Amino acid sequence: MGNKLYQEVFFQFKDTFEILKTRKEYFGVPSYVENRIDDAVFFKKDSSECLFIVLQRMADTTNIFGAARIVRGMKENTKWKFKVGPQYHFGKEYFDLFNRNSFRNISLLSRYSVLTNGSVEVKGCEIDDYYWFVHLKQ
Repeated sequence: MGNKLYQEVFFQFKDTFEILKTRKEYFGVPSYVENRIDDAVFFKKDSSECLFIVLQRMADTTNIFGAARIVRGMKENTKWKFKVGPQYHFGKEYFDLFNRNSFRNISLLSRYSVLTNGSVEVKGCEIDDYYWFVHLKQ
């Protein structure tokens, strides 16, 4: 897989995200939600699909610590296509664990959520291919 694939898909997603982030139903209103693409990209074992995490830091932290939107990438020929997926919400109780809702802290929570959904029998930083790329498509 290597660094080249990561750079290719990240570059294409970064470009696409400039358009996607205007969809308020998925990414909120910019004055209330700040969105940032996480550096982590989780690839399917055959590298034909991947997951991105868009970290979301809210301006009003009264009821929510932060959120994360999952975006699935699918390779079609030489181009990647992206589809907005589920969202994780991290409630205000996370302020008990972290002193602030920095993107770094939201990233830690988000990556943990992605790695522990589905079967957690795999080791290391592998995700459950079936859960993310088959089950969630149904």
